[in-house]
Amino acid sequence: MTAAKTIINIAILGVLAVPSAVGAARAVPNVRQADVEAYVADRLKAGAGAPVINRELATLKNFFNFAIARGLCKANPVRGIKPLPEARRPIKIIPYKVLDKYFDWCRENDPLLCKQMRLSVHRS
Repeated sequence: MTAAKTIINIAILGVLAVPSAVGAARAVPNVRQADVEAYVADRLKAGAGAPVINRELATLKNFFNFAIARGLCKANPVRGIKPLPEARRPIKIIPYKVLDKYFDWCRENDPLLCKQMRLSVHRS
């Protein structure tokens, strides 16, 4: 099993383990920051996007915080790793001309829907 296939490999009845980039499982106390960085590089090579990897890093960070609280490890190897930059998507706005056409159609076909739509547009 490679690191790109899974974030955390946990055997409930066995040993807690996190896959390293070379595919060998390491016990939780032995996971280093270099292992997490190798995991991120492996995920990027596999084609995972920045938002997905950032969510996985957040999950791993919480997992290691839990492990620290339970005494399973002393330090969080994810703590020093910065999230990958994500592209911002532009906000989609409906043009006024399109809204006017829709309201004209509503006035003719469904006046109640037209009133509800006007209320929702004014509240937004």
